[in-house]
Amino acid sequence: MFRLIKFLTIFLIFIFASYNIAYSQSKVFKDISPKVLKKFVIYDKYNEKISINKTFLKNKSYLINFWATWCIPCKKELPDLTKIYKSLDRKKIEFYIISIDKKNIDEQMDYLKENSIKDLTPLFDPKMKIFRYLQLRGIPTTILINKNGYVVKKHEGILKNDFKTILEIKSFIN
Repeated sequence: MFRLIKFLTIFLIFIFASYNIAYSQSKVFKDISPKVLKKFVIYDKYNEKISINKTFLKNKSYLINFWATWCIPCKKELPDLTKIYKSLDRKKIEFYIISIDKKNIDEQMDYLKENSIKDLTPLFDPKMKIFRYLQLRGIPTTILINKNGYVVKKHEGILKNDFKTILEIKSFIN
């Protein structure tokens, strides 16, 4: 009888662990330790300095995508980001794309115009201050900031315009 109970206990632990692993792998965004963005100064599309803490205000959610013009996966992802943004309630979430490119801002803005990327608000961080602070590893990477001002989720790689992604973002902002 003791062996049967031991076997069933181990079996249930195995099933539970397998379910948790499968469920966590099925999520688009990975939960991360909450982190507040510091008072970083980066640039807007007019090459004017802006303060991050005045841009990303509380009581609103944000999706921020890190990209560069030389990044081929980033180029593939930008049109999908636009479609995702258009499918969401824009009163509840704002999208920003932060370039870590070292090219001048006018060249990067030309790239965005040529590729019809007009609904996403571009910001520029050529010194990669935010990217390094968040200890991100590569691009494209997308983070989510909650209504309390904390970076709480991230997605590494191309963010696809699909039902699963949109559903997860909607769940996040509601």
